[in-house]
Amino acid sequence: MAKAKSSQKTNAKLLDDCATLLQRIVRMKAAIHGKSPIIKCVTCGAQKHWKEMHGGHWISRTWSKHKVCEENIHPQCPGCNTFKPERVADDYTLYMINMYGKDWVEEMITSKREVCKRPRADILELKQELKDRAKELETIVPL
Repeated sequence: MAKAKSSQKTNAKLLDDCATLLQRIVRMKAAIHGKSPIIKCVTCGAQKHWKEMHGGHWISRTWSKHKVCEENIHPQCPGCNTFKPERVADDYTLYMINMYGKDWVEEMITSKREVCKRPRADILELKQELKDRAKELETIVPL
C-alpha cells in the first residue's frame, strides 16, 4: 500500500511563500510612496503598473540568508528580473550602492553564503505578519 503524501508544506516552501508576499509588499510600497500605481524598474527605468512588475531580488533567492530581507528586494520589470541577469550584476548593484552604501552591499555579498536555518514557528509567524502587512497595504495602494 502506498504511503499517503503529507500535505504539510516544507519550511523551504513556507519561506518561498514569505518571499512572494514580501515581493508584493515591496511593489505596493513603491506605488504608495510614488502616489501612483505606476512604478519604476530599479535596473532599467521601465514604468509599469505595480501589479505587472516583479519584486526582484538583488541577491538571488537561491541564497536563503537574504531571501526574505526587504532591503534585498526592489521593483523590477519582468524583462530585467527574468531575462537579463547582467542587469542585476551591473545596474542593480549600482542602485544598491547608491541606496544603501558600499559597505552594506559588501556585507550582503559576504554574508550570503552563511547558513540560515529558521525554525518553523518563526517562518509561520513571519508569513502571518507579511499577510497582515499586505492586507493593510492593499487598502491604501493606488489603483
